[in-house]
Amino acid sequence: MSGAVARGKGRTVTWLVVALLLVTVAAACGTSPAPPPSGAVRADVVGPPQITANSATAALPAGTPGAGKPAVVIGTKDFSEQFLLGDLYTLALRAKGFTVNLDQNVGDTEIIDSAFAANQISMYPEYLGEIASGLAKAPAGASALETYQQAAQFEQSQRSATLLLQTPYQNTDVLVVRRDLADRYGLRSVPDLAKIGPGGEGVRVAAQPPFRTRQNGLVGMAQVYGLNNVQFLAVGPDETYGALEAGQAQVADGFSTDAQLTSGDFVELDDPQNIFGFQYVAPVVKQATLAAEGPAFAETCNWVSAQLTVSEIRAMNQQIQLGGADEATVAAQFLARHGLR
Repeated sequence: MSGAVARGKGRTVTWLVVALLLVTVAAACGTSPAPPPSGAVRADVVGPPQITANSATAALPAGTPGAGKPAVVIGTKDFSEQFLLGDLYTLALRAKGFTVNLDQNVGDTEIIDSAFAANQISMYPEYLGEIASGLAKAPAGASALETYQQAAQFEQSQRSATLLLQTPYQNTDVLVVRRDLADRYGLRSVPDLAKIGPGGEGVRVAAQPPFRTRQNGLVGMAQVYGLNNVQFLAVGPDETYGALEAGQAQVADGFSTDAQLTSGDFVELDDPQNIFGFQYVAPVVKQATLAAEGPAFAETCNWVSAQLTVSEIRAMNQQIQLGGADEATVAAQFLARHGLR
């Protein structure tokens, strides 16, 4: 995910949650895989089912089934929401007896994928549109289901990895402008940026460097919306809103769960052609890790994912990004509130 702190806009949330067939040792040895558990499907066959976050497939395992299992390294990307996700999965797994080493701030999509491919980390939480568009280079999926299928196929075939349960919330890129600029030009959607100048002339977008060459970035803005003359300002993950406030850029690549969007100072531009795709979150885990850790590992991760609604994520992001709270503290409070002991 390129950009500041989180993903997406006040759109209707699709309550998709995905249960995935766990890779078994028998499958690793070349025998036929076991049938998928109730309420789940093999993502390499048909993709995620539409089930609720309260599905029995997201039950928290009892006891400490991870005791004595090999250590696992979980990585995260380079911004606050990812640090929060890393802490959520890590703390839950540790509570269930698993030995987890957390490697925060590995880098952006391409960097953390390289670390994952090199087996430097064995799991990380990822936005599925980032896999489908940013890594697999597929056009944005027409639905959340299609996006999950694209991402699952890439991870299985290219990284020997599996996607676990998909969160109820998504955090998609959203182009953000200052409210005064939106009022002056009548900016309500991405194509409205042409009002500032033909083809976006006179518009500078502040975003992380990968945004410049991605389909779910400047490339899509040009091909889909005809914004061919947009200038680009490369910034760090925590600098996009600052660039807007300082007048260094007219547009910023933000995310739908950014705490800054609750201030009223900014306007999120609608993306009618959906170039930014679907950005639900799922843990990406090496198949060898799932086989070694046993089914309780995925069950614990799935339980965490099922609790992560958009309202919960926004509330936690506000505590961290605006209130200065520590990600690990917020994660521990959230898990306790939802019943982890």
